[in-house]
Amino acid sequence: MSSLGGQPEEEIPGYALDLEAAKYDPLASSRRYERGQLAHWAVRIASSVIDSAVIGWPVIVLYTATSGHRQSEAMNYVRVLELALLVMVASWEGRTGRTPGKALLRLRLVDQFDGQPVGTKRAYRRRVAHALDALSCGLGFLWPLWDAQRQTFADKVTNAVVVTHEA
Repeated sequence: MSSLGGQPEEEIPGYALDLEAAKYDPLASSRRYERGQLAHWAVRIASSVIDSAVIGWPVIVLYTATSGHRQSEAMNYVRVLELALLVMVASWEGRTGRTPGKALLRLRLVDQFDGQPVGTKRAYRRRVAHALDALSCGLGFLWPLWDAQRQTFADKVTNAVVVTHEA
């Protein structure tokens, strides 16, 4: 049997075969990182503790430095300062893949498919999605212990992974 100018069908290169589409594995890109490249759970926790200290220091300083009526007034300013710090840290994480804790511990937050920083909007969404981690009685924060890609629920929602700097 022949087609297109008399050539047999077997000899006509198919577009899908030329691109090796038959070998396409849609999950291959999500398995981009080997387990050794992904950040260990304990290191991620340490990074979060450092980030919490960076964002939370104004509360501690102003709470201990003031008393009475001035303390409640100062706490209003502290909340605004904390929100500003949180936005700055999330923006930095989105653009560079790092927070102060991740920078100190040589970690990066990247897109699980292309390895680039996730971007500011996804970094904000990831922060909000951490509510899923907390609302599940903390199960989402423990999920990286047994997950193949060491992702929390928030990481899965935003298609992000935390890798070591050498990755």
